[in-house]
Amino acid sequence: MELASAAFRGAVQRLFDTGCSLVGTVHTHLHPFSDALKRRIQVGPARRRHPDLLPMQLADRFAADPATG
Repeated sequence: MELASAAFRGAVQRLFDTGCSLVGTVHTHLHPFSDALKRRIQVGPARRRHPDLLPMQLADRFAADPATG
């Protein structure tokens, strides 16, 4: 739904253009805007099986290389 909003897409684009480290979720469906963002980032799946492990996995990833997460 947010992808239908030009204001939202603009805000996300400006955030990505800052180069800061981000953690977020994005749908797996095809969409030109989110597909373009996914080409700019490292994508790792969030597993439903062990959601309690995700915070530690993310912390380990950013600690290993804060510049790229």
